[in-house]
Amino acid sequence: MHDTSKPHMITAQEMAKEAGVDPKLFRAELRDSRFHWHQHNDRWEVVYGSSEHNEMKAVLDQIVARQS
Repeated sequence: MHDTSKPHMITAQEMAKEAGVDPKLFRAELRDSRFHWHQHNDRWEVVYGSSEHNEMKAVLDQIVARQS
C-alpha cells in the first residue's frame, strides 16, 4: 500500500537526469539563483509541485532552452 500522507520529494539530481542536463551544472545555476528558501550546503530537495519545485524547474527550463 502506498503512503500518501508524506509529500513526494524530488531532488535537483533527479530533475536534471530526467531533463538530460548535467546535475553539477544544474546545481551551480541553482546556487547562482540565490533562492531565499535554500540555505548554503542544504540539499536541493523540495516537495514535488511546490513553489520551490517550480522555481527550480524554471532554472532547469532555461538550461534546456540554451542547450537546444
